[in-house]
Amino acid sequence: MFNRIISLLMIILIFSTSTAFAEVKEKEEVEVYNKGIHINGERIINSHSVYPYFEYKDIVYMPLTVENSKILGFDLKWEEETKTISLTKQDPSLKNYKEQWIKQDWRTLQVKPSDIQVNIFGEAYINEDYPIFDFNYIAYVPLTYSVLNEFFGWDMYYNLYTGIYLSSIKELAASSTFDEDAFAYNKVLADYVMKINKRLTESEALEIVMLLKNKSELYDVDELLVFATMWQESNFDATCYYKGAIGLMQIMDSTGRMYDLTPEMLYDPEINVDFGVKYLKDKIDTYDGSVELALSAYNQGITRVNSGNYTTVYYGHVMGKKAKLEAYLEEQGMLPKQ
Repeated sequence: MFNRIISLLMIILIFSTSTAFAEVKEKEEVEVYNKGIHINGERIINSHSVYPYFEYKDIVYMPLTVENSKILGFDLKWEEETKTISLTKQDPSLKNYKEQWIKQDWRTLQVKPSDIQVNIFGEAYINEDYPIFDFNYIAYVPLTYSVLNEFFGWDMYYNLYTGIYLSSIKELAASSTFDEDAFAYNKVLADYVMKINKRLTESEALEIVMLLKNKSELYDVDELLVFATMWQESNFDATCYYKGAIGLMQIMDSTGRMYDLTPEMLYDPEINVDFGVKYLKDKIDTYDGSVELALSAYNQGITRVNSGNYTTVYYGHVMGKKAKLEAYLEEQGMLPKQ
């Protein structure tokens, strides 16, 4: 804990001085990269990290944090007189983010172009199309082809279903760290979503899969249970509306208002699924892990469940769909046989 605090203080001291002199510029809203990030063979939980990678003009940006420097193998030095961050090579000394840092749930970030100069292994980075950005006193650099190859000398591989694979180790090809199991699993889930909702494109189905997987991981809920609940509620139709229930997880507009969520907000898949999974997790915890009571409360309300005046029909429907999904995954070799 002490080392983490010292690292954070170092980061703030390095960058906060420079921002006081930087010209204030209009902020950009950018999306956090929501697919996988794998560094030197390790998966990084990006959307939950304090300083996540984000996308700008279809290019992924990397935060220049102390932890990233230790994972990727470079040293950070701040030169006050020239307002310059200099990166020098060193051996990687960390495999992944520390667990206590994985607390956030980012969707978008407000960033602004930075006046900080960045020297990468002796070369000054200058690019007006892909500038250095600043987020919460942390500088970000774009992982363009030239930055990866000409500046850092790193290797990168990309897969639609599992994301970016980055290697800063010369002897390690990024493609050799490709997670074939994760690729097959995500593709099978996306294909299954498209079987249920034939109007969805491959990219739309994949977005839903990544969204439910990220939220399930964030709130520690069985992702197949979330999948089955979403299937039961909306057939994976983000525009679904039925008797006051909205979106992928069919959140009642009256429930949304209790949490300052408007109907327009509930039609946003990110907001809808985040609230729905968090709400389901709350019910699971409330009923000491009972999925039957949690799903019944999700569908019929806690008042009916607490009074004993509820049915298990909804629970049966969801668990039936979960069983079908598990059977399909097993058929595809994605689940071990019981």
